[in-house]
Amino acid sequence: MAFFLPPLHVTSYQLAPQLYRVVGNISRAVDTEYFQFLLKTDDDCYLNTARIINELSQLQQDGLSERIWWGRFRHNWAVETHGKWSERDYTAPVYPKFACGAGYVISQDVVLWLASNADQLYAYQGEDVSMGIWLSAIHPYYIDDPFWQCDTDCISAMYAAPDFDPPELRQLWSYMEQCDDPCGCS
Repeated sequence: MAFFLPPLHVTSYQLAPQLYRVVGNISRAVDTEYFQFLLKTDDDCYLNTARIINELSQLQQDGLSERIWWGRFRHNWAVETHGKWSERDYTAPVYPKFACGAGYVISQDVVLWLASNADQLYAYQGEDVSMGIWLSAIHPYYIDDPFWQCDTDCISAMYAAPDFDPPELRQLWSYMEQCDDPCGCS
């Protein structure tokens, strides 16, 4: 069964109120829906959902379905002290690893942990780093996969890539439909 959280329209990278809404929506999903994994993405991202679903099926066949956090991760990322990414509340010099770019998948038990601890979770400067800080407490099984893009480089086998405007997304999908390659037909 698929469950889609309502989209959030965010105009700022200071995401504390939106994060609490996301966690609240996750809590409601936990109460009303059955699912095994939750995919988080942004509205400006290309997603190859068929590849993602196939890989999730393979993970389950391989016995990997608990404490999963699958995406592309930033490691030892310095905490910014100036600019739009400035973090005033997290005092360590680097963040715990966190997923970047176009999205990630977490397993049901991770979602349940987030939902059951929602009242205790502090929203830091950005959603991605907040998830990294929160989930470092439970030591998830990180699947660091380069096919979850952190930038707009086009890779034929990518699961996801961020930061596209609507015409660019339409072009990626047009290529995908025409020749099964979002990067273009040769």
